[in-house]
Amino acid sequence: MVDRVLYLIDDDESARVATTLLLDVNGYSVTAFESAEAFLQNVNTPRGTVIADVQLPGISGLQLLRKLTARECAVSIVLMSAQADDALAAEAMNAGAVSLLLKPVHPGRLMEIIEQCVGRDA
Repeated sequence: MVDRVLYLIDDDESARVATTLLLDVNGYSVTAFESAEAFLQNVNTPRGTVIADVQLPGISGLQLLRKLTARECAVSIVLMSAQADDALAAEAMNAGAVSLLLKPVHPGRLMEIIEQCVGRDA
């Protein structure tokens, strides 16, 4: 059975709610957090897929990616940013991100990436 649990980290409440609804309607169980710190405090051993905004207060999405990679967590990590450029995309991919999506994220593209992550994690 494929794990359809996702973690969403975004400090923008409206984006967090909209993305959670999209994922929920598509059959995923989403646990959402407003910061990387809240995620790290509440999830000891994440498994599955983490979707995180790059621009977060405190620990950034890219810093979270590096922390989870260093801890050898069994997660696929998708980053999102409203201000992505080629340098940020290269940095994210080199750090182990599955994808860096430009906000506002097209729902179909997000679902395509999530399905790839779930298939990879199966």
